[in-house]
Amino acid sequence: MSGDDHQSTSTAHRRPREEDDEDSPCVKRSRPSPQKCSLLDLSDETLLLILQLLPSSLDLLRVAESCSRLGRVCRDRTLWIRVDTRMCARKLQTPRHLRRLIPFLHEGTDSAAFGGRVLDTIPGKETLTPSMLRELSLRCPALSELILERCFIDASKVTPTCFPSSLRRLALPGCEVANQTKESYFKDVHLSLPTLEELILRDCLWLSNHSLLSLAKCERLRSLDLCGCVRMGECFVYTALATRFGFRHLEVADLRDTNICDSEVQCFGRLPEIKTLKLGKSSSSVVVPFLAESEGDGKITDRGLLSLVSYSGDQHSSKLTSLTLAHTDVTNKILPKLITSLPLKFLDVRGCAKVNDKGARSVWQVRPHCEVLYGHVDGDSDLSQEEQSDEGELPVVILNPL
Repeated sequence: MSGDDHQSTSTAHRRPREEDDEDSPCVKRSRPSPQKCSLLDLSDETLLLILQLLPSSLDLLRVAESCSRLGRVCRDRTLWIRVDTRMCARKLQTPRHLRRLIPFLHEGTDSAAFGGRVLDTIPGKETLTPSMLRELSLRCPALSELILERCFIDASKVTPTCFPSSLRRLALPGCEVANQTKESYFKDVHLSLPTLEELILRDCLWLSNHSLLSLAKCERLRSLDLCGCVRMGECFVYTALATRFGFRHLEVADLRDTNICDSEVQCFGRLPEIKTLKLGKSSSSVVVPFLAESEGDGKITDRGLLSLVSYSGDQHSSKLTSLTLAHTDVTNKILPKLITSLPLKFLDVRGCAKVNDKGARSVWQVRPHCEVLYGHVDGDSDLSQEEQSDEGELPVVILNPL
């Protein structure tokens, strides 16, 4: 065979491979280069779902200011029903920052939460202004919840009369109120906030005991959180008068980490509608400062709880179903009397050195379905260990038992 014939034969053999069908796995085809995907390539519906996941309304505001299309999507009314700036990475939120949110709010906005970070705020620099609160009231006539967390409030400018009158829930946890007068900051709050049902004043060190007289006039108030308000208990007369003539519909009272002592237990424990009462400390690490001018010492003992005991055995006069006595000085002896006199379904005596398994079993013998928390707690009061008794029927939670 000649060289020409051999070349033609090789070409003939190669040609079918070059002309193979393109579906053959042996054929190498050029792939299109990947296209870059932009956020703006997504549909408005998809963008809206993504924007709903942003942790802070201020982050949403920054997105809205980035371009016209995102600004249009960010104005969707569903994104501004609940406004919350507390998760914003910015350490200091000033009126200038928060005022930019106002144009996005509307008559359907139901909740507004602002975080001021008091510890990072320059002294004398308020987080909110009266004009901002007035504009908030005008734009959100149905606003039911307002949360001001760690905000600096100038009492000479901002008073409860500045808050939207439609509020049902007001929370001022950790706020600092400066420039107060001798009168209570909450004077006439029942007139300015007639529909108020829940008030949270946790860790408000400025709150005076005589403010209870003003708060007691709120006829619809059902929940009051005074945990960490150390001035509570400084004068028994104010507490006695407030609970004697007010708080007629109060169902929940949190008085932990205060100077409330035995004498005030009866004042709150015998309110006509009270269902949940929290006394003692929220954690074993909490140290409540003793105030020299205070009448209370913050100690809760069997003596104070005896005022809740009905020796007639009639439980119909009390609606107290949940009682917290964590880190108090109560003993096993008072527990059977409490469970006999009160319709308790929950009893927390964690961190009480004189309460042990014997006391918990005495509760169970009277009311088997009552949940009892007891034991020694290290750190905070969260459950660290749960165990059931060997019998399998005792509904008792044991925390770090000795």
